[in-house]
Amino acid sequence: MKNTDPFAPWNDPMYRNDPFAPHNDPMRKDDFSEPWNDVFGNASTLSRRDKAYYGIRDWKNRDSDDERYFY
Repeated sequence: MKNTDPFAPWNDPMYRNDPFAPHNDPMRKDDFSEPWNDVFGNASTLSRRDKAYYGIRDWKNRDSDDERYFY
């Protein structure tokens, strides 16, 4: 079952049909461990690389207050 949360980055119209988006990767598209295939999945469980792709700030792993460390 897919995650249909309208505020999830993988449902954002900007990324929904992007062939390079992590949720459209043929190897990961149907993986049940990914948040876009979990009904209760959310963006906080994305990898750092996926967060960077969707433009989500990774506050947990930042080294300083500088903008370049937010991803």
